[in-house]
Amino acid sequence: MNDSVLQMVLASAWPTKLVLATLVGFSVATWAVIFSKWRAFKALGSADRDFLSAYQGVRSLNALAASSRVNPERGLGYVFTDGMAKVRRHQGAFTNDWLSSLERRLRGAIREEVTTQEQYLGLLATTANVAPFIGLLGTVWGIIMAFREIAAQGSASIAAVAPGVAEALVATAAGLFAAIPAVVAYNYFINNVRGRASQMEAFAVEMVDVLHEFGPDGQSGGSNG
Repeated sequence: MNDSVLQMVLASAWPTKLVLATLVGFSVATWAVIFSKWRAFKALGSADRDFLSAYQGVRSLNALAASSRVNPERGLGYVFTDGMAKVRRHQGAFTNDWLSSLERRLRGAIREEVTTQEQYLGLLATTANVAPFIGLLGTVWGIIMAFREIAAQGSASIAAVAPGVAEALVATAAGLFAAIPAVVAYNYFINNVRGRASQMEAFAVEMVDVLHEFGPDGQSGGSNG
């Protein structure tokens, strides 16, 4: 058996090579998603912090909407901007029925934002679930090859079984190498999304309450039943 893992892989049977190539593909895609989502969530966190800082420092929602610190394409800024578009088109008092309609719109914007944040996370879940089984397939093939060598040589010596067992172990390791980062990253990102969804829902409720009590200009909303 060669000491080099690379040489051993190159000398392995084509089913093992196919398994390893598939797992490498999953691993590359997984790390691409991890780095992409990490950068996206970092930017989103910065945008949300800017928004909350601006929100705490203004006296009216109209003033907040005009703030340059509101990003209308990300997170809380997106939900707020979508809701304010409906507010600007409204004429008259903010009745309870109208405010209920606004709250439904805000929840729709939240669902859209959550869907955007969850984009590509399905690949991580798929890798986490499938990669170990693909590695197991390579493991089974390696064991089969080891038994074939035992039958061909009529001996269960290390020299006979080592190549097949080595292929099996490499396939197992490759499956775990692809699956473990995917599991960790998926759980981290999905919890991040859920936390941001809760934050957006809390803000939507607060925004409706502010309109109900003060209106967009910080004055009485004049709501009616």
